[in-house]
Amino acid sequence: MNFHTSEARIFLPSSSATEAEALSRTTHLGIGAHPDDLEFFGWHPILECFEDDRLWYSGVVASDGRSSPRADRYADFDDSQMVAIRLKEQQHAAVTGEYSAVIHLMHSETGPVMGGAPRPLVEDLKEVLRATQPDHIMTHNLADSHPHHLVVALSAITALRELDYTPKTFYGGEIWRGLDWLTTADKVIFNVSAHQNLSNALMGVYDSQISGGKRYDLATAGRKRANATYYDPLATDQATALEFAMNLMPLLADKELDPSSYVTSLIANFQNEVCGRLNQLKEQLS
Repeated sequence: MNFHTSEARIFLPSSSATEAEALSRTTHLGIGAHPDDLEFFGWHPILECFEDDRLWYSGVVASDGRSSPRADRYADFDDSQMVAIRLKEQQHAAVTGEYSAVIHLMHSETGPVMGGAPRPLVEDLKEVLRATQPDHIMTHNLADSHPHHLVVALSAITALRELDYTPKTFYGGEIWRGLDWLTTADKVIFNVSAHQNLSNALMGVYDSQISGGKRYDLATAGRKRANATYYDPLATDQATALEFAMNLMPLLADKELDPSSYVTSLIANFQNEVCGRLNQLKEQLS
């Protein structure tokens, strides 16, 4: 594959498959902005593929991770050192989770692509999609507050539309903004209660982020546990961890559907649900 950065590379956790084999057997594809995003927004696809020879997870990491906060032993690391350590951590996660492949596109976090001119990223993703042809795709959700995450999500949508490729499922997961606000009808829900030791191990490899000043491991596990407990106020818990996602398939079914308009419709559904209940109660109180 021909990518737009000379630093781009493909990592194969297992030596038992060639690059072509590892990519072509991919059934579940994660597309994240930074090293560690795959493990934070998508436990479900990783767990679904774990130790199942019929299902294989591969991940795409768009950026090089150079601009992350740093503290403790990483406080004096320069950007090139952070790129190297985050690359190594992502590859450790791939080995732990038994991924089929990880594609590091290595676009600079401080460069034009991640800054909002993502045409090269779209073309890189098209290369990956041609090689993998996955059934299931997970990326960032369109209400995420991190600008890099939105660049990646919109680039994934554009790449799929231009290829006219429609997977069986296409979701946006939670990181910088939860999806608890989605109505039950709009919310995609995954039970990720099993193998939490594996999930903890996947997150725990990112020492540069955890020791560097952000307890993403505790926050991510806590969000998914909170999702499970606060999912239904009138029932006992049926899970210990739930992952919420935004369904992005409507944007592939209708290529003319504007992503902003789609998110606006989801927000409107939430508004109508909240205001409808309040208005009904107000009527009964008057």
